[in-house]
Amino acid sequence: MHGQPTPRSPAAGGNDRGRRLVDYLVLARKYRPQTFDDVVGQEGVTTTLRNAIAAGRVAHAYLFSGPRGVGKTTTARILAKALNCEKGPTPDPCNTCTFCTSITRGDDMDVIEVDAASNTSVDDVRVLRDNVRFAPARARHKIYIIDEVHMLSRSAFNAFLKTLEEPPPHVKFVFCTTEPHRLPETIHSRCQRFDFRRISTADIVRRLQQIAKTEKAKADPEAIHLIARSTKGGMRDAETLLDQLLSYSGGKVTTQEVEDALGALPRRDIFRLLDHLADHQADRALLIVHRAIQDGKDPENLLHQLIDHTRSLLLLAVCGADAGLVDETPEDLKELDRQRQRFTVDGLLYMSQVLWGTLRRVKESSQSRLPIELALVKLAQGDGLQPLAELLERLQALEARLGASPAPPQAPSGPSPHPTADAGARGGAKERPSPPAPITVPAATEAETDPERLAEERSRLQEEAAAHPVVGKALHILQGIAINREK
Repeated sequence: MHGQPTPRSPAAGGNDRGRRLVDYLVLARKYRPQTFDDVVGQEGVTTTLRNAIAAGRVAHAYLFSGPRGVGKTTTARILAKALNCEKGPTPDPCNTCTFCTSITRGDDMDVIEVDAASNTSVDDVRVLRDNVRFAPARARHKIYIIDEVHMLSRSAFNAFLKTLEEPPPHVKFVFCTTEPHRLPETIHSRCQRFDFRRISTADIVRRLQQIAKTEKAKADPEAIHLIARSTKGGMRDAETLLDQLLSYSGGKVTTQEVEDALGALPRRDIFRLLDHLADHQADRALLIVHRAIQDGKDPENLLHQLIDHTRSLLLLAVCGADAGLVDETPEDLKELDRQRQRFTVDGLLYMSQVLWGTLRRVKESSQSRLPIELALVKLAQGDGLQPLAELLERLQALEARLGASPAPPQAPSGPSPHPTADAGARGGAKERPSPPAPITVPAATEAETDPERLAEERSRLQEEAAAHPVVGKALHILQGIAINREK
């Protein structure tokens, strides 16, 4: 029959495609570290564990805490391999013996991984506690890796305390959690705790570049850097996002594709938006936001981008580019250095405060767009973004005039209203009253020292200072003015 595709039986070419789908491993699993040396960004943890294994000082219980996707469960698995390897215990498991390969596959009988989020009850812990007393089936140690341990109930923790305090010699516990503060102190005191930190952007970039090279994929350096920054120190999230983008792009990842996947505003538009705020062009800033939201960008994500951008400007303004506190590409760093010269530190602090307040309102409001537009109009007014020079100069000039102004003219010495006391003070000497000398005071000086004028100017400057982000500094000078006036 012409015009009809020939149906293919599953036994023909479809089988190969199905087998490839079944055999495919996501990048986060395919490139999961298998030795302590492969773990990225946790040198303090891995070095301590290696030394403990080499010295035979392995504790019976460990607590691995830290953000998600930084290597807690992976390190627990490597520790299990190091303890049960046929060539061990060794800090460097071979990854070829029966024990190592079965742990890598996740089907080893003596390495039990428990998801505490789905096994939270005291009955689940009692079953685990009863199984602890049995010897390993074939390995050297029976190792329990309990993930998300903070999800256990209070009664489950209590049922586990005695076993955790005095476990059998062949048992090791590794607890993994993202919220260590939710664990009872009785659990903390029975474990050696290791805090896993967020992985630096540079380490994630190097890892992703290595994966892309191994996968024979092409990725723009800016795209890799954007992926690394967006995951906030989580290696697994970065690998997952790279995997998704490789599937989407067919092996070529560009910056535009990363921005589309993240729902992020292009960086050049962020720079343009901040320039419009510096130029008091609220209409152009609002137009950028309007187009972004029309394109489906999330307002909350947009605010996070603005906050991160303002943070980079603030760190550059305070610490400089040589401090290395800003994770940016060389091109973006150069552009940031140009833009930060348009703002003062006080202005950037004010902008950060406004954006953070707007973020809270966006989360609480059903009208997520309006708070952003109000904030941009407020920032474009420029009251908080302009240098403090004008306000401080006016305040300091007022203080200088008060400090340098001539002393108020003394009243001419005439007959004392209290002659007895006055005479006693002069030792009884009788003085002839002298005529008052003429006082010549310029009109400007009279205006500057006039109490009513000073009170009006002080009140006006107080209002301006209160509206400015650096209220404390302005009010401090105003207090000095008040003290000088009293003197």
